[in-house]
Amino acid sequence: MFTSLIRSGDTKILNSTDADPEGCLRSYVNEDLSIYIKVVGLIDIKLEMERVAKRNTQLQGLKEKLEQKMNMKGYEKKVPEAVQKENLDKLKGYETEINQNIKGSEDLAKFI
Repeated sequence: MFTSLIRSGDTKILNSTDADPEGCLRSYVNEDLSIYIKVVGLIDIKLEMERVAKRNTQLQGLKEKLEQKMNMKGYEKKVPEAVQKENLDKLKGYETEINQNIKGSEDLAKFI
């Protein structure tokens, strides 16, 4: 059932005591479940790392512009609370994605 839900080819269920499969990246689903995706031989790792780095540069620029806007004099008085909350949520989203991309790049670098 699990294989058909995720439309995967070969699926193997591991115990928590089993070693991580070689050539695979681990992705956390929740505290009880992790997914290992085979990447070695299936993707160009250097190209993927370049793509992630480019996205992080883009995210960093968006984050800096948003921080500048939020740090402007009178921001708290002039901008409605709902928009301030939206901007704070966006900022947290940028930071989370940047951190996840960094971790992903570090994981990919292990395969080079």
